[in-house]
Amino acid sequence: MIKKWNNQDSDFGKVFERSTKTIIKEVESLRRLVDEFSRFGKMPEIRKGADADIGHHRGVINLYRDYKGLR
Repeated sequence: MIKKWNNQDSDFGKVFERSTKTIIKEVESLRRLVDEFSRFGKMPEIRKGADADIGHHRGVINLYRDYKGLR
């Protein structure tokens, strides 16, 4: 765009419009990407003392079955 502007090319208007639309589209895409990473990075709220279904972790439970104090 700068070259087109400096050279005062006759198609600068078209290039400017196309380029700015592309820049805006890419910035919006990056914003969505950052928002997704932000949502992904938030840890869920920890609820201490709440009952949890751990039945699907039977393999891990069996590994630690004999540890003292494990409930």
